[in-house]
Amino acid sequence: MENVQERRRLRRRINRHRRVSEVRSAVAIRQHDVDVVVWARALAPGVSAYARALVSRPVAFDVQGRAVALRLLRTELPQADGQAAFVDELEQLCQLQQRLSGCADVRVKLHTVVDDMCRKFHVDHVGLRVLCTFVGPGTQWLTEKDVDRTLIGSAEAHPLRPSGVVRHASTGDVLVMKGSAWVGNQGHGCVHRSPPLAGSGMTRLVAVVDDVRARR
Repeated sequence: MENVQERRRLRRRINRHRRVSEVRSAVAIRQHDVDVVVWARALAPGVSAYARALVSRPVAFDVQGRAVALRLLRTELPQADGQAAFVDELEQLCQLQQRLSGCADVRVKLHTVVDDMCRKFHVDHVGLRVLCTFVGPGTQWLTEKDVDRTLIGSAEAHPLRPSGVVRHASTGDVLVMKGSAWVGNQGHGCVHRSPPLAGSGMTRLVAVVDDVRARR
């Protein structure tokens, strides 16, 4: 039994990721050996329908300050069925960020993606990032055992190991990702990228909430 438990602990250290089904379990990101938590969930039908309607035109929203951002979202986003529930979703992402990072405030971004933006695997230079794809394919990421960190940022090589697997978040999933600026996380951080879209005709709607002046 002891050997089995030790193997499980070793596997968790190597993987550095967790998949959870409840938002309260996202607190696992605070563990020193975890770089990404995937909160697997399905969007409410009204939220999903409103988000799909939003991508009929470009969206580019980037505001620092939770209170200001939510107020602007409620006034600037189209007034239609599902709008209140959609903004409530964004508020929940803000609350999650502040609860997990202990930050004083947040930066809220909501934007459409139609190209290969951030198509290379990378680690964000932030403390903690909360991300959700409301429309389109979700963010791609790599487990620790599948990535060669010495090749991150290389123009000639790919950091995915030959036998590695690219993981995909589903639409509606929430990714909580440590970046290189998380205290004590130097040399780690979630390795991820936006899924390639060029030529596909697809559009993504992505919300990102970053920590501001995180305390830890």
